[in-house]
Amino acid sequence: MTLLKKLLPALASALLLTTLTATAQTTAEIHYDFGRHIYNDLSGEKPILIKLGHLSYDKWGRNYGYIRLNPASERLYDLDARLQRDIKFVDAPLALRLEYHGAMRYMADRTHAISSGISYRFHNEYVDLTVAPSYRYDFGYEKPHNFQLWGDAAWTSWNRVWTIRGFAVLRTNLGADEARRRVIFRAEPQVWCNVNQFVGVPDELNLSIGTELRMEYNTLLPEAFHVRPTIAAKWTF
Repeated sequence: MTLLKKLLPALASALLLTTLTATAQTTAEIHYDFGRHIYNDLSGEKPILIKLGHLSYDKWGRNYGYIRLNPASERLYDLDARLQRDIKFVDAPLALRLEYHGAMRYMADRTHAISSGISYRFHNEYVDLTVAPSYRYDFGYEKPHNFQLWGDAAWTSWNRVWTIRGFAVLRTNLGADEARRRVIFRAEPQVWCNVNQFVGVPDELNLSIGTELRMEYNTLLPEAFHVRPTIAAKWTF
């Protein structure tokens, strides 16, 4: 298979995310991942992580998406893309959740899945919380029917200097046989210090400095559980 064919799903996801964010707020993050210094099985991974994200609300619901890329020399090392749309039919905290999730690793191991479920949102001036149980269909498996539980949250301090946000996802993957059945958990909580909230800093300087904890449990990995801290910078458009 040619390189273009391997990249096509990722490029399609990127194009859709660009369309969604044309008139909405986006964020660009760059992280240095310390995981390679902590776990032997991650020693070969590149430490730089790039992430583009989007989150917006309208009268019909919510758009959410991200593209995360771990680049390496002369190849696309690790790419993960997720696109969500919550559709509201009534004035209530419940909505229909539609999602696409695609991942590519080492230019060979690719994952594509769609899911549908119900999302619930709680929010006030400082807190925003969304939870969504969903049915997930993983393409390419003999047993593609799985369950996914998604949650994301955000908190902003009263003076808007500090922001805590992140997501967690728990899903099953029945795989093609008994040996590949597993449960996968992933969470990425972040803490940001918003530079433009300090006295004397221009409001137009939409820079944040912070950290992320990339937590993952996957029984197929040599070490099933990883906690990978990062140091990061974020620009909000």
